[in-house]
Amino acid sequence: SGKLSRHAFVRRLLALGVSIGFVETLLGINARRALAAPARQFVPSRPPYFVLVVMDAFRADYINLAPMPNLEWLMSQGTTFPRAWVGQLESYTPASHATLSTGATPAHHGVLGFDWRDPKTGQETYTGWYADVIAGRLEQQLQAHGVNSIPQALKRSDPNARIVALSSEKYYAADAMGGSAADYIIYGHPQGKSIVTLGIPHHLPPETFLQSKGLTRPWPLSYGQFDNMSMTMALESLRTLDPRALMINLPGPDIYGHRVGGPATPSVMTRLIRGCDSQLKRLITALRNRGVLDQTVLVITGDHGMVRNTYQIDENILKQTVRDAGGDYLFHTGGSSAYIWLRNPAVAPKVAQHLVDTLHHTPFAHHQTIQSGTYTYHPVVRTGWSLDPALEAAYQYLLGTFAGPLAPDIALAFEEDTITRVYTDAHGEHGSATWGAQQVPLVITGPGVKRGKVSEFPARLMDVAPTVLTLLGIEPVNMDGVVLTDALTAPTKAQQNAQDKVADALTAYQRAIMARSQVDQMMQRPFRKG
Repeated sequence: SGKLSRHAFVRRLLALGVSIGFVETLLGINARRALAAPARQFVPSRPPYFVLVVMDAFRADYINLAPMPNLEWLMSQGTTFPRAWVGQLESYTPASHATLSTGATPAHHGVLGFDWRDPKTGQETYTGWYADVIAGRLEQQLQAHGVNSIPQALKRSDPNARIVALSSEKYYAADAMGGSAADYIIYGHPQGKSIVTLGIPHHLPPETFLQSKGLTRPWPLSYGQFDNMSMTMALESLRTLDPRALMINLPGPDIYGHRVGGPATPSVMTRLIRGCDSQLKRLITALRNRGVLDQTVLVITGDHGMVRNTYQIDENILKQTVRDAGGDYLFHTGGSSAYIWLRNPAVAPKVAQHLVDTLHHTPFAHHQTIQSGTYTYHPVVRTGWSLDPALEAAYQYLLGTFAGPLAPDIALAFEEDTITRVYTDAHGEHGSATWGAQQVPLVITGPGVKRGKVSEFPARLMDVAPTVLTLLGIEPVNMDGVVLTDALTAPTKAQQNAQDKVADALTAYQRAIMARSQVDQMMQRPFRKG
């Protein structure tokens, strides 16, 4: 019907696992020729353009580890939000990238993290992991929840707009950003002694792109090579695919933050931070050389923070404690928290109380209940303790961002810099509501953005999409976030009122979480091996 070129149709059949022999039977002997032929000629993209750079697990205070002249230049050209935070749970990569794209909370876009309980089967899903992502289940989850997104809104506004989402390592980040509407979703995948660039099925770039210089490299990579490969993918996309929207994940700070404990090993993180800044320089230079830098809405942020393992909770002890209280343990996630699913959720209040009374560094928890179709979390505090009302309000807000049929039965609250699992060396984690896992950088530049502005508004990841769409001249609809009017040169009165309406409450939530973090850190002992 003319909606798909013969080249693209053949490639998509092959991506589904159909053999070239069957394709030739179906389409004739010219199928191989169609595969070898270049894809349909592009209609040039039109401004304004959009580029998102997510520095994975980049704590906002990493900026203090080393000079970042290119990020600082972008800050001078746009608006900076030093109080930016994830603003949701779980603070994990798939959920955060889905939120950045959709402007919705995990409760609404359906991606809680890497895995959650399927309400139909009662079993653990693995939707954020490789087999499910490649099979299209992450995109299906987003589609099933009916959320809007930057790629979808752009396509409705400009059907010729091409959208590219990519990462050198985190396929789930690229897929969560691009969703079903992205033209090309690109990622790196180890194959033997090499890491090669591939595309998510149904979002495959031309074969000539995949064979480009620098997109296959010796494996394993180290330090800044992950981020360098991501940016090489991005620059090749700019050169050959001409995207109107380019969404980039730089995975290095997360990969090595886990391995070395993030802020626990500043010497390693300093190298990575300098590397991230050098990749920003490559991007700025490429946009300038294409003559589109001043026509590009550019957002630099992180998807979550990273905490060190000052305290550790053995997950085997965690599981046994659940069982000792009568809980039928199903699975848990969380990293710097513990989100627990039970086969018998009716006993969650009793299990939660036993957990906080038994485990160290776990002062309180919440268990989920449902009444008249409404999901809420109820607090459980260690016997003899009390819960600060301001902190409880902050937790109620954050828990509300994922409450629902997919969400855990119990959410444990750890002290700052506490993780599940036991390591003999420094190790980093995230996932929780603690400030070290929540605070991220956020810089917005481009046409329609105030220059040199510093805003104290507690911007959340969900606020990025509606802000970006507004700057692109597209009305943001069906989104949970607000337009960050502090960044806009000409916000509407309605947009300003919407930001003002939530400012005081969000600021209070942040203050409570930060205060708890400071108390936790004052009581900590230095990490020791063993």
